[in-house]
Amino acid sequence: MRRGEISPEAKKTFISLSRPLPIEDGLLPTELFPLRNEVDRANAARLASLTGPSVKYEARDSGAAPPEKRARLLDSTVATRMLELKQDSQVMLIKNVDETLVNGTVGKILGFYNVHACLASAGLPSTESSSPVKKESTPKPKPLSQESSLSKATGSVRNVQVGPDGRTPLSLIKHAENKENSTTSSSVPLSSKAKGKAKDEELYPLVEFRTSQGKEIVLVVRDEFRYEDNEGKLLARRVQVTSFLHQESSSAHVLPDTIGASMGHVHS
Repeated sequence: MRRGEISPEAKKTFISLSRPLPIEDGLLPTELFPLRNEVDRANAARLASLTGPSVKYEARDSGAAPPEKRARLLDSTVATRMLELKQDSQVMLIKNVDETLVNGTVGKILGFYNVHACLASAGLPSTESSSPVKKESTPKPKPLSQESSLSKATGSVRNVQVGPDGRTPLSLIKHAENKENSTTSSSVPLSSKAKGKAKDEELYPLVEFRTSQGKEIVLVVRDEFRYEDNEGKLLARRVQVTSFLHQESSSAHVLPDTIGASMGHVHS
């Protein structure tokens, strides 16, 4: 099949496997395509079918390699230079967080919120029932540098508790309830942009993931993807949100084995 040849018996076997697939928790089954550009087209079509404004994330690239070589290295990583997402987009993690949240875990975006709102909502008692998840200690909010420390540690804010609407972090709901006639919204506008804001004010996708331990709501922030030479010199580095648009499609195209890892080694 890799040579573009397939026997009648193999073709018959593949056709026999065609059947309606179950849709669990509103998550669409994965559809495989041979080329990455086909995946991009399918994802773009699904994204366009969703209502509401989109949020775009431009990668922050750096590294000591010459511009052309650096661009070539970064183009080979699964973390794209520009990522466009919407509420209700189906996404896939492209980097391991721990044994539960692993590369390939699929979820759906509930909304877009900043780090402080979700840190303040992590571990709070939920107002609605949900699948049990393992509680973890959550760091206290810190000014400005919080995104960097979160990104290096896990690339996420774990176990975010939401209100009755199933989307809004509890801290924002409690804040609104405690402030009469407040003009502060309990839901961060999707159209808000990060340009000119402090790092902690950038809005990230809040995703409900389906894992082997049940459901978990996670704020997925930026993390780094690195390429180093044999001497440990940083050739290229990309800092990007670690969720990849995964509407109905997943590429079967063979990409470098650095996918899902934080570091790749290349020869000069």
